Amino acid sequence: MSTNAVVSVPVPAGVRVGRVAAADKDEDDEFALIGAPRKWHKELRSIRQRERTTTANYVLSLLHDAGYVERAAAAARPWPLLANLRAGAWYAPPALRLGTCYFKSTDGHAGTWGFSMTRLNWHAAMMAAEKGGLVIVDATRRGKRFPDSLCKTIPIWCAVLNLLAEIEPGGIPGGHLGKSTPPASRVLPDWPLALPNFLSASEADQIRSRLPDFSAKMRRQ
Repeated sequence: MSTNAVVSVPVPAGVRVGRVAAADKDEDDEFALIGAPRKWHKELRSIRQRERTTTANYVLSLLHDAGYVERAAAAARPWPLLANLRAGAWYAPPALRLGTCYFKSTDGHAGTWGFSMTRLNWHAAMMAAEKGGLVIVDATRRGKRFPDSLCKTIPIWCAVLNLLAEIEPGGIPGGHLGKSTPPASRVLPDWPLALPNFLSASEADQIRSRLPDFSAKMRRQ
């Protein structure tokens, strides 16, 4: 399994947010041109907001995003698809997914990056190793480009498992996990960590500096 063997598929809510913002700006310009009272535009926005929060609109949004996931899954075939609990399960059609996984966004929050020993997701690692890759679907709140689970938690998980597979006899899982920790001089320069390019260099360096501790923690189990 390599660091680029896991393809994370975020639900593209941010695209629609951008379109809504652009539409609001266009309406502002149009109301200004005709000299309409500002309260008319406020009322129109209120109506549109109520429409966006109806049950029918939520269902249509889910169907729209599920269609995006279907296209992404088709492009990634024959890689298997997993839904990340819990938000990802809403958008990954049951007929497409082979199961679920559980990568928490809190393990990727700035300043509290972590490698969970209770959410190892071995089955996901085995699928990626067998098939050459894996698609994981997750979602986040409106206005946020990627959930932290996709842009940090999963890359950390990949990095730790890749290093263990390289340095342990027999690989993982099922190989012998030794008690010794490789020296930092061997680990850090070539550590297989792949993070999105929109993360700051400072945050990437801080995550990388914690990887030896995550690896040592895993090897002691």
